[in-house]
Amino acid sequence: MFLTETHLHTKEGSSCGMLTAVEMVHAYHDAGYKTLFISNHFGAYFFCSWKKETWDEIIDRFMLGYNLAKEEGEKLGMNILLSAEIEFAQYKSVHYLIYGFDEQFLRDYPNLDQMTVAEFSALAKKKGIFFVQAHPYRDTNTIVTPELVDAFEVCNPNPRHDNHDDMCEKTADEYGILWTAGSDAHRYCDVAGTGIISEYEIKTAEDYINLIKSGKAVIKRP
Repeated sequence: MFLTETHLHTKEGSSCGMLTAVEMVHAYHDAGYKTLFISNHFGAYFFCSWKKETWDEIIDRFMLGYNLAKEEGEKLGMNILLSAEIEFAQYKSVHYLIYGFDEQFLRDYPNLDQMTVAEFSALAKKKGIFFVQAHPYRDTNTIVTPELVDAFEVCNPNPRHDNHDDMCEKTADEYGILWTAGSDAHRYCDVAGTGIISEYEIKTAEDYINLIKSGKAVIKRP
């Protein structure tokens, strides 16, 4: 059996991250995970703290944590894959995770975070990107959009928020959308909080997407 983390942050890419990419990779390696998605924050609020002027500079900075994690992970025989946690300007503090894209996609769509959620949902379908609402009921002050996403992150054990996972599961079932799980790791105490268990190794984003769509993924419960 193989363990995959779908949601973690590194200090280089997320201002709220407390661990470097190298530290995060080693922490997950020690916890027995084979695959990690580096899903640093992506949105105007986070870009401002980077003090970058051009879109290419923003993408360079965003990619830094992933690139460092990938380099270190390869030394340990791990699969390090690219993700992003997007905050669209339309809804403050409503976050979405995306899988199945590459760096060039980000460069090809300047100011991607300024799209509406509906506009991005349509683009994601066109590009084959898996679109997940992260912690949909976090602290009960977010806007829930099950009609626009492929899946809900129904298990998010981040200890600094009340994520109401039971409400996430109920709504996902009501709308017939898929379930995912991610630790939302920022610190050592968050590492390996949850994840996805699979019978085969997740080597690509497509492997992960197909696993979730197959209904054969098992959530590692906290």
